[in-house]
Amino acid sequence: MSDLQRALAAGLLRCPTCGPGTADPARLGLSEVYSEEAGAPLHGFLACPACPARYPLVDGVVVLSSDVAGDLRREARPLWSREDLPGPLASYLHQAYSDEEDPNWRRQMLAVYGRDLPGEPAPRAEGPLSDALHVAAAETRAAIRDRIDALALATPPEAWALDLGCGVGWSSLALAERLPVVALDRDLGVLRILGQLLRRGESEVPAWRHGGADFVPRRVSCERPPQPVVLVLGDALQPPFPAGAFHLLAALNLLDNVSAPLKLLQLASQLLASEGRLLLSSPYEWSSRATPPEARLGESIREGDSPDPAAALRALLAAPRPELGLALQLEREVEDLPWVLERHKRSVHVYWCHLVEARRVAASG
Repeated sequence: MSDLQRALAAGLLRCPTCGPGTADPARLGLSEVYSEEAGAPLHGFLACPACPARYPLVDGVVVLSSDVAGDLRREARPLWSREDLPGPLASYLHQAYSDEEDPNWRRQMLAVYGRDLPGEPAPRAEGPLSDALHVAAAETRAAIRDRIDALALATPPEAWALDLGCGVGWSSLALAERLPVVALDRDLGVLRILGQLLRRGESEVPAWRHGGADFVPRRVSCERPPQPVVLVLGDALQPPFPAGAFHLLAALNLLDNVSAPLKLLQLASQLLASEGRLLLSSPYEWSSRATPPEARLGESIREGDSPDPAAALRALLAAPRPELGLALQLEREVEDLPWVLERHKRSVHVYWCHLVEARRVAASG
């Protein structure tokens, strides 16, 4: 049984079209499979038994939202991009775009976040602080992996984890060492890379060397993790999953990349099973592109008069808040955790993240 079929058999993927307002959205099933790779469905459709909706399976990624057509239009470039061109030729063709335009902006993001994937060494940042920054980056990621391990080991047998905003998937791979995982993101490009890595054991990401358009291909590789990983293209604020389906939910550096941070916390509370755990981190790097000022923690949602977003989050999780739809209890936190993003040899960004663990409190009575 493939990873996707296991998730379908567990009833984890639900219809987002007939789901809103429904106490128990319909469970989806595979209706057509046109091709497979490594014994897993690669292209086909999922169908809803309760309504006419169908959801495409593209390169092993389920496109699962209430606006599939809109998602496909938005992800047209990674959907139709070619992967058979030699690196130098692909780089030449990318010169048709400015550094800020898609697809070069996406290449920059892949180069930055793709460094977290194992494989060929990426060009390292160089400078007077580079050694200290490399150490800080390694220590932070090791600390997060340790917490993933500890939380995963405390979950019941056969429990599933959800990785919201999984990106290139380093956190999904870490979770899949212990638990079966559903990995959700809004970027088809990163999900396709993660899918190739899972099916073939290798893929390719750009490596950004000196800024501008100076990219070279970098081969990434890893052994298939022991637990299933199911890839879903969808919206973290409209997750197509049943309530209480997951015993561990990771949302790493996602809170400041959604339009409604409070809604994300409410959804986490709904999706977690009783006594399930939430692992959340954020540098609170707000931008109008993602989060309007009136929705940001610390600006609109405050703890007293403090503009500190960490204090606002701490207050929201200090005890269950049924009036806000929150049944989460803060259990552990680390402030000022350095999150180091190496862009290229001459550019490094350092953020101070807030890492939080919370428990889904059992309903009283």
